[in-house]
Amino acid sequence: MKLMVRNAGICGLMCMAFMFPQLIFSQTIARTSYSKNLTEEMEPLTIGSRIPDVEFTVHLNGKTKRQRLSDLQGEVIILDFWATWCGACVKGFPKMDSMQRYFGGKLDVLLVNALQTGDTEEKVKGYFDRREKKTGTKLGLACIINDSTFSKYFPHTSVPHYVWLDKDRNVLAVTLGNEISKEIIGSFIKGERPVLHEKKEVPKEHETKVKNLLDFKPGDKNVLHQSVLTGYQADIGGSGSLTMDGIKQSGFYILYGDRKSVV
Repeated sequence: MKLMVRNAGICGLMCMAFMFPQLIFSQTIARTSYSKNLTEEMEPLTIGSRIPDVEFTVHLNGKTKRQRLSDLQGEVIILDFWATWCGACVKGFPKMDSMQRYFGGKLDVLLVNALQTGDTEEKVKGYFDRREKKTGTKLGLACIINDSTFSKYFPHTSVPHYVWLDKDRNVLAVTLGNEISKEIIGSFIKGERPVLHEKKEVPKEHETKVKNLLDFKPGDKNVLHQSVLTGYQADIGGSGSLTMDGIKQSGFYILYGDRKSVV
């Protein structure tokens, strides 16, 4: 089933995401690109790999602390890669904060803001200051700013990007936010290994598939926004760019519904 929306507002798109437990592909004008910046010294890790005992600096409520992954006490660690310009990322913070509080010391969430996002320390701290003034509450989530280590072990081209680790620093999963729930986190804490949908980036050769799904028409300036309702697409990631006349000019974003209904 294909649904074409012209001049649709974000509210309409989000309502559709809750009404239908399928995937919604949304094409909008790209505001920024999010690209990998790897070095040869650090090999990217995959599910089942073990990350070294990385040392890093965390920022939490105006204080900083130097620590290692081995200092964390949680049975499960979630690395939440984000950027200040990513609306879906910051919208997920309250959920991640509540999850960490719910599981107490059994879950550690680390917000990871990488150098490749283009954010600065001033911009990141400014975001948290504005959020605190607006909401009157402080997040209990520690944040790594200007990261250049975790993002090399777990390269990605889009955010949010979630990496799950166990207490021994083994990589359990790499997902989107739709996989994060009390049930799934609780299963990992119990030592179970639920099978999650792995977050996939969009290789260049899959641009054609996305264009076909969107009925992509380069140069059609009358189409400001369009959406497609489909089944689960295992080889297409959360966001990316499409090319028009050899220039990356249009971005797409994917919203995932209830994982139990996605096949």
